[in-house]
Amino acid sequence: LKKRGILDWSNLTFYVEEVSPELRGVPLETWKNWAIEGVSCREIGEFLGFSEETIRQAYKNIPELGNKQECCCRLRREIARELLPEDWDPREIMLEIFKMKPKDNYCVKNFYERLFKDLTYEEIIKKGKKGVL
Repeated sequence: LKKRGILDWSNLTFYVEEVSPELRGVPLETWKNWAIEGVSCREIGEFLGFSEETIRQAYKNIPELGNKQECCCRLRREIARELLPEDWDPREIMLEIFKMKPKDNYCVKNFYERLFKDLTYEEIIKKGKKGVL
């Protein structure tokens, strides 16, 4: 491209910003959404035509994401920190954003206590509503 005069190396950041990063033909944002929604590596693999292990390795090859399980928890914590101060109900976050279907309030409580280790559900909600979580 440079030889043809199509690519200007002095303005490379412009080209990088214009190109959406992809892995295996899938935009990075989609990989993040799959992690947030808890889509299994098996399901992703079936959708893309790869093995479950290939998908696990793909997550590890995305520096912004890393291990799928850790990525999932990290992104969900970030979302909860953003939405709880905006008066979102914790159950609604699970239903609408994380695409989970908690059976009862105990499942909601248990989920958030695992997500934010060392805090009780009541502390999570209290701190979350104040925006100090």
